[in-house]
Amino acid sequence: LALTSSAFDTYLLVRGPGEFREDNDDVEPGNTNSGLTLAVPAAGTYRVGVTSYRPGETGAYELRIGSGGGTGGGTGGTTTPSGGTSPTQDLTGALSADDRQLNDKYADLHTVTFTPGSPVSIRVESTEFDTYLIVNTPSGQQLDNDDIVSGNTNSQIDIPSAEAGEYQLIITSYANGETGAYTVHAGSELPLIAGQTNTQTGNVWGVFTGISDYPGSNNDLPECANDAVKLAQTLTEAGVIEPERSVVLTDGQVTNAAVRQALARVGQEAGPNDTFIFFFSGHGNRGNAGSSQDPRELDGADETIILHDGPILDDAMGELFDGINTRLSMLALDSCFSGGFAKDVITRPGRIGFFSSEEDVLSQVAVNFQAGGYLSHFLRTGLAGDANTDPRDTILTAGELQHHLVNQFGQHVRNVNTSRGWQHLVVDRGGVGVDVPIFAYPR
Repeated sequence: LALTSSAFDTYLLVRGPGEFREDNDDVEPGNTNSGLTLAVPAAGTYRVGVTSYRPGETGAYELRIGSGGGTGGGTGGTTTPSGGTSPTQDLTGALSADDRQLNDKYADLHTVTFTPGSPVSIRVESTEFDTYLIVNTPSGQQLDNDDIVSGNTNSQIDIPSAEAGEYQLIITSYANGETGAYTVHAGSELPLIAGQTNTQTGNVWGVFTGISDYPGSNNDLPECANDAVKLAQTLTEAGVIEPERSVVLTDGQVTNAAVRQALARVGQEAGPNDTFIFFFSGHGNRGNAGSSQDPRELDGADETIILHDGPILDDAMGELFDGINTRLSMLALDSCFSGGFAKDVITRPGRIGFFSSEEDVLSQVAVNFQAGGYLSHFLRTGLAGDANTDPRDTILTAGELQHHLVNQFGQHVRNVNTSRGWQHLVVDRGGVGVDVPIFAYPR
């Protein structure tokens, strides 16, 4: 980085991930220009600050950022922008008996870079052999794919947010000893193939549950069953979720056995690049203080959601989520005391939770929105697209959805007093960063 000015004594600052910080006043004694040569230690956002050595100085300056240029004037260069898109790169090659071998299979290696923060798809196509793609990321993660969809012998790996640095693409075959020509396409705008949906973030799975008609005549709730139906319908109509990956249970269908069976199916069939959403609208409850033996319950009380045939404990929901291995798993509960589920479920990377109230506060019916609860309504509008604003693109991120829900609760649920305190949204993103995609809208 080279900062020059003939109008004032420059001062350069760089701040990065973790506690990274570097400053410079003068490139050399007697020189009022500033410069830094950095070996960037980690992927992420780096902020460059320009100021003056003395208070109150003003004037024009020039800042050059790039690789290969010296400080104090340097040759300059170009920076790779964060976010946006990566242009499509096309590579060709052929597996042959002269190639290196990988587990009795021939393999080629290509090295590529992408725009940091951009969504990227890497696809290998061949009419001569069944392709197999391995991607090693700059941070050391290995991603593998055999077929894009069942019955297709081409391979594809989707990266929701590209890292800075070099990606290694290993092109090989599914079966031993196969050879032939292939083409690699890599970029942010690859077209979908037949049967493929939601590029960049895998498939979306959903279990949507809601109970309005409870056993007996005293515990019924308006609109809660419709909350589940509306949310599933909204995501289906938006092209986000395929009907065969969506389970909708209402009223008497919402039993312990049915919920456990639905989550077990997701655990068996969903892939590691997929997204899972579990939604419930209905009654919630909590035990008496001191009744729980769970050390995470600092108040000594477990929370539950009340299904048609009885409760599911927060501990049990955590165990059910343990059987699901997806890139992102979301728990959204619109029920009294639902915030108490956070400590039992949002315990592993890749899990995010949205809860309609804190663990000792009731949740009210959202009569003015014709919904069983406020979270149900605002979650539906947010996932439908209202939250996708920064930027408005094909990717909905965790930060965008959280911002939408917090804003809507701030505007419409500010003074909802439940007789056990004011109702407030609870969000627990765990290890899910604000820029992590929840899913991709069809282009």
